[in-house]
Amino acid sequence: MEQKKYKIGDTFKPKGSRVEYTVVDIFQDNGEEFIVAKKPLGYGSWSYKNVFSYDENGNLFGRS
Repeated sequence: MEQKKYKIGDTFKPKGSRVEYTVVDIFQDNGEEFIVAKKPLGYGSWSYKNVFSYDENGNLFGRS
């Protein structure tokens, strides 16, 4: 399966998540693409510590 290509400003919900994330940066390291995203926390604040990459099926998953 081919992975969906995101660009800055796109929104997505990872498989199994109820939270919608917004892409704020995309970078590559050792040939692997990573997506940095923000999610709303409430009261107008955001969490920016969300990094995702693609699994072998082209689905996004959270990195730790």
